[in-house]
Amino acid sequence: MTVSMMQATLGDAGDMHQLEVALFPNDAWSRQTIDAELAHPDSYYLVLRDDQSNDLVGFGGLRASQARGGQGDIQTMAVARNYQGQGLGSLLLDGLMVEGWRRNVDEIFLEVRADNEVAKGVYERAGFREIARRPGYYQPGHIDAIVMQKTRDAKEHR
Repeated sequence: MTVSMMQATLGDAGDMHQLEVALFPNDAWSRQTIDAELAHPDSYYLVLRDDQSNDLVGFGGLRASQARGGQGDIQTMAVARNYQGQGLGSLLLDGLMVEGWRRNVDEIFLEVRADNEVAKGVYERAGFREIARRPGYYQPGHIDAIVMQKTRDAKEHR
């Protein structure tokens, strides 16, 4: 299995929404939210497609000003269940961080469900650290959000 990673376009929104609903049925973003994210001038989204089937198997997004630098936020990340455990989440995260550093951000933030040990591990291995919690943030279910941060260091792209 090989996948290709590319910048998302509005043409990817339908497939992104289908994957979003499959993975997060209780709190999936609406199609309109995905469209708005892809159209926002400070958003940068990547998609992963299976090279054989062309199916969308993952996506992730960053929001960071192209003009000011400062801070960036990982808005979302998703990898299809049957593609998880193959390093694709790390691949997406790396691509988003490279774009953040290219936009001269000094720190990148994200939120992750407290009960998502796999995602927390991906973020920790990439150098993110927990800086806060938001009790009951994810609804329904009242699951805490862990706020994580990574600061650019001298080894990062400048």
